[in-house]
Amino acid sequence: MTTNGHVVAQIELTDSGQTYAQTTQILRNLGQRFEDISANAGPDFSRKIVGRGISIGDYDGDGRQDLLLVDDEGVPAFAA
Repeated sequence: MTTNGHVVAQIELTDSGQTYAQTTQILRNLGQRFEDISANAGPDFSRKIVGRGISIGDYDGDGRQDLLLVDDEGVPAFAA
């Protein structure tokens, strides 16, 4: 998993192929390659953010990993 966001706030002015806010990616390891499974991971993974960090832990004690996605320009997203 990686959270993304360009480091240049107005990158669109100099490179129309880039955006400041970008989607978070979840990649499945298939051994010889990775598969992007972000599209099936829920709405928080299709929303563009200025991602600056991820925290992973079992917040609610159910045995599954929970995620906190840090958005430098908005509200953090919590996926339990």
